[in-house]
Amino acid sequence: MASRETSALYLLALAHLQNAHPEKAATLLAALDALEPGQPATLMALAWSQVRSNQPAQALSTLGRIRSGGGVSASYYLVRAQALEALQRQPEAYLAIRTFLRLRGPVARNNPPQT
Repeated sequence: MASRETSALYLLALAHLQNAHPEKAATLLAALDALEPGQPATLMALAWSQVRSNQPAQALSTLGRIRSGGGVSASYYLVRAQALEALQRQPEAYLAIRTFLRLRGPVARNNPPQT
């Protein structure tokens, strides 16, 4: 499948995810992963859609594929924390969210600079 078609499929999946249809998004993203295996952005979106579809164990499996491919980022730990929380694994979820906060760095405040 050409890059243009895979990009369209990815965007359609994200649209489903943002419009409260995570199951449809997961189906499209799984198909996209079958066509182009191991793409970090696809896997991250797939894991997120799996969490939103009440499939946290499957999301952890998908996240494991990201970790083995070296694509770990702050967002990885955010999705991991949510999957672990859904599985009632609070100590691990706490560590994952702490790692997310550390990796994301300081957040800019909405306060204008004082002169």
